[in-house]
Amino acid sequence: MATRHGLVRDLLCLLDSSPFAKLLDSCLRSRSARETRRVHARILNSQFSKEIFIQNRLIDVYGKCDCLDDAHKVFDRMP
Repeated sequence: MATRHGLVRDLLCLLDSSPFAKLLDSCLRSRSARETRRVHARILNSQFSKEIFIQNRLIDVYGKCDCLDDAHKVFDRMP
C-alpha cells in the first residue's frame, strides 16, 4: 500500500513544471553552474524539456551563473 501512495505522490509532482522552476530558483540563489546543469539534465529527461517557461528560466539562470555558452545552447534548441 505504501508503494502505491508513493507512486501517486510521484505522479502528482509531475503535473506541472513548478518543482523544476523552484529548483532553478535555488540554483540562481546559489549561483551554482554545477547544480544548474544537474537540474537541466533532469529537465531533459522529463515531459517539460520543451516547455518555453522552463527553457526561458534555464537561459536566465545559466546567464546569471556566467555560463553564457550553456545559455546560448538552450536558446539555439528552442522551438
